[in-house]
Amino acid sequence: METIGFLIVMSVVQEQEVKTINSFVLEYENNKNPKLENRRIIADMLDAAASYIQYNSVIEQRALEFEQCGIRHFDALHLACAEYANADFFVSCDDNLLKRADTIEDAGIKVISLLNFIATEVF
Repeated sequence: METIGFLIVMSVVQEQEVKTINSFVLEYENNKNPKLENRRIIADMLDAAASYIQYNSVIEQRALEFEQCGIRHFDALHLACAEYANADFFVSCDDNLLKRADTIEDAGIKVISLLNFIATEVF
C-alpha cells in the first residue's frame, strides 16, 4: 500500500498539485545509497523539489530538540528542515517517528502518515 501511495504522491507532485522540499539531509542520505540506479532516480526527484534547505545552526539546534523527544538523529534533521521550510506537512511511513512526533507539543509542522496524507489531502 505504501509503495502505491508513494507513486500517487509523486504523480501529484509531477502535476504540481503538491510541492516537495529538498534538503542537505536528503542529498547526504541519497549519496550514501549503494544502488547507483536508485540514487539517480531519487536525485531526479530531489532536483524537482520546489525549494532546497541548506544546513544552518537553527536547523541543527531544532533537530537536537527533536532528538530529546526520542526522534533519531537523521529523522530529527529531516523534521527540522521541513519545519524550517514552513512546510504544511511532514509525510512519513515510519511508525516510530509518527508516534514520537505526535508527542512534540511545539512542533511547527503537522507530521502525518503517507496513507493519511493521501486520504485527507490528495483525494
